[in-house]
Amino acid sequence: MFKKLAFAAASAIALSAVSANAAVIVTIDASGNSGTFTSEGTSLAASFTEMGSFITPMGKVLASATVSSVASSAASNVNFLTALLSNGNGSFNFTPVSTGTVEFRQLLNANVTPGGSNTLTFTGTSGVDGKFTGTLSFTDAVPEPATWLMMMAGFGAMGFALRRQKAASRRVNFNFA
Repeated sequence: MFKKLAFAAASAIALSAVSANAAVIVTIDASGNSGTFTSEGTSLAASFTEMGSFITPMGKVLASATVSSVASSAASNVNFLTALLSNGNGSFNFTPVSTGTVEFRQLLNANVTPGGSNTLTFTGTSGVDGKFTGTLSFTDAVPEPATWLMMMAGFGAMGFALRRQKAASRRVNFNFA
């Protein structure tokens, strides 16, 4: 019994040490217009899964995101198998733009919610010195067409109500006999 408990504790410590090196650090600037992310630690494992999360700035939506390997030699080569942004609206794949020694992927028009939580997940293989970096670009949120339609309908209903009220006040008869 004690051996199993000791083995479980040692395994948990080993796994937590591995996951501490497998992280994506996301930084968003004070204006909320852009951000950067990078793989943390000295290098990626031969086969890696790196994750990081961020909150979309209030009043903003994601215009684009890019990720690229930081390669200077075969030892620092990174090959992405998947690059995803996930949130409550679904998962969105980064599209490969270039592969090889320097990999580059981009994501355009992902459905993110202002103030919502998002997770970046990258899987792949790497040389002993592999690293990657990326950018996030945000733009102001624009109301959807249904929102504009509801607003115009509300203004129309208010105008109709005011017009009826004005017509009703003209029909009042004052008899002072």
